Amino acid sequence: MTIQVDPQISVTAAKGSPEEKAARYLEQGNKLFAQGEFEKARVQYKNAARLKPTAAEPRYRLGLVEEVENNFLPAFADFLHAEEQDAHYHP
Repeated sequence: MTIQVDPQISVTAAKGSPEEKAARYLEQGNKLFAQGEFEKARVQYKNAARLKPTAAEPRYRLGLVEEVENNFLPAFADFLHAEEQDAHYHP
């Protein structure tokens, strides 16, 4: 599987604090998800999770990607991880 990365996304996400970068990765992931670009969205959400490993939102969003791709066990694991970080995110 080959993933092509939009250079604009990489350059945009490279600026700012870790929190700002994570927020941009999430925003870009959400746009890609809405466009049906699930693999690209997954990359952006993983980038956000790498920068903020205790944040619930990136893991929840990864769960949504897994769910839409019918990968239910990884989706449930991501949802549970998100819930452990913030009870607002429950499966």
